[in-house]
Formats: sequence, structure tokens, C-alpha cells
Amino acid sequence: MHSTIPDPETLVRRAETRWAAVAAAQPDLIPAIAVQRPMVVRTIRLVDRLRLEPPVLRLAPQRIADKLEAGAPLIRGEAAALPAALLAPLVLEACDDLAAGGAGDVARRVRGCIDDGRIDVESLLTASFDRNQDAIRTKALHKGISPDVLWLAAELAAGPAAHVAARALLDAQRPAISVNGNVAALCPAQTVRLARALGARIEVNVFYGPAARRARIAAHLRRFGAGRVYGAGARRHRVPGLAGPRGAADSAVHEADAVLVSLEDGDRTEALVRAGKKVVAIDLNPFSRTARGASITIVDNVVRALPLLAEYAGGQPAPARFDNRKCLRECAKMARAGA
Repeated sequence: MHSTIPDPETLVRRAETRWAAVAAAQPDLIPAIAVQRPMVVRTIRLVDRLRLEPPVLRLAPQRIADKLEAGAPLIRGEAAALPAALLAPLVLEACDDLAAGGAGDVARRVRGCIDDGRIDVESLLTASFDRNQDAIRTKALHKGISPDVLWLAAELAAGPAAHVAARALLDAQRPAISVNGNVAALCPAQTVRLARALGARIEVNVFYGPAARRARIAAHLRRFGAGRVYGAGARRHRVPGLAGPRGAADSAVHEADAVLVSLEDGDRTEALVRAGKKVVAIDLNPFSRTARGASITIVDNVVRALPLLAEYAGGQPAPARFDNRKCLRECAKMARAGA
């Protein structure tokens, strides 16, 4: 299950209550609270903003499992796409806070190095995100500034990004892959490989004809290494708001929070979205009801798209700000241009 995160203003109010209690009990800590307050409030709001940005890091589930098993830091040594335009001003604000809080000219000299370009802020953020203290210390000593202040200023910006990235990688999901006869025939191995990479369950979505047809599709997928395949027998659930045979669903789709569909009917896609599921559709036609109704549409041939998904699969939820309509418009332009 996805954990519920309080909104930023709730967290700020909780922090203010805590600071007030600490100040009342220990007045000597009031100056320290004054230094801490703007940094904490800024961090809370930055984390909330980062959660709405495209993911900075994608790792395949097996890569995550291997690193956790080895006791290796999850994000270290991984290529991250940090939003430098968002984070860089926060490094400078951290320098200002540290200067006002007692670091004085030491922190101002750090900011001066960043302001005049002697320290590249994007490289600094990358090193901080990667927990590369040696690189930051070496750069600081080379420039004649405080390594500790430089590290802390970068950490106050990159640290929240690292937190959001790690949280997103470890967020629990219940993905399902909805498979019809054509997909099972064209891409059985890739479907099974993708399911393994995502930890997804496979469900047969054939709605007409005898149950034996669904059983044969499931058996075909198992020959390519699939474990349990849902939908082969009795289907005990319904997709809300979808009448007729195509409203039938087994546990994999019924319990999923994200469903990959290929060659799917538009009304079923729309019903799955209305049921609160993220629907990723593979559809050649950017104008189709399926493409327009899905949360994310991959405009491509399933024979090409599924192998690519299997190769690059990661455990990351769709970015909250992904604009599927804009994506479809761009695909339509490319189609009209003959790309």
C-alpha cells in the first residue's frame, strides 16, 4: 500500500508546535530553533514539490533487491536526473541561513564561490546526492573554503531529493499485466520477463468464447516461465461501471493499482481509470479511445514496445505531472510528419 503523507502545511504546524514546546522548556535553545526553522520549513515544502516532479532515479526491482541484500546504499552510484533549476537556489538560501546563524563569512565565502561559478552547483548537487563527501571536500579545499559548510549547504538541497527518490523506489505497488490472445501469441517471453521485472501479476483478458480458450492462453504463458496466471478460470470480480462480459476481472486486475493493457477496448480502459487505477496502454493509434482514456499511452506496436518495456523496466510509479494529452498531441504531429 502507498503510505499517506501529511500535506506540507500540516507538517509545518506540527513543527511549530514542537519548537514552541522546546523553547518554553529550554529557552537557551531559542537561537538554535531560529536557525533550524527556515531550513526545516524549506525542506518540508521541497519534499512536497519534488513528489510532483518527474522521478529523479529509476531502478529495476531486481537492482533494488540486490542492493538491499548487499547492504549497499540504494541511490549511491546511480545516475540521477536532478532538477537543478529547482534545487540550486536552495543551496544559496542554505548558505544565507548558515551565515545568519553564526557561520558568518565562512558561509558567505561558500556562496561567493557558487555565485561566481568557481563551484558548479549541478556537479555539487550530484556529488551530494551520491553521498560523495570526498569529492566535495577536495573541491572545497582546492577553493579555500569550508568543506563542512559546502557539504551542509548542498545536503540541505540534495538530501530531500535523495529522500524522495528512495521513497519512490521502495513504494509498494500492485501492478498487473492484462494479456489477450494476440499479446500472448506475439510477445509471450517479453510479457513474462516484464512481469518478473515489475513483480506484476498476469491476467488473461479474453471475454468471449469458452473458458478453455483462456486456459490455453495461460498454459502458453506458463511454457515461457510464467507462474500463476489469473483469469484462466472463474473470474469473481467486476470492473465497476462496465456491463457485459468485458466487465469481468480476476484478482490480479481487481486488486491492482496499476495495469498495463495492450490492444485493449476503450471503454474498459476508461472504466479501469475510473476505478482509481493507473492504466498504461500500448496503442498504435494516438486518436483511439484507449489512447485518450489511459493514464499513460505508449504509441507503438506492441511487438516493439513490450520488449523495450521488459528491457528497461523499473519499479517507479508514473510521474504525477505526466501529461498524456500533450504526449498524444506530439505523437500525432510526428505521425502527420511521417516520422
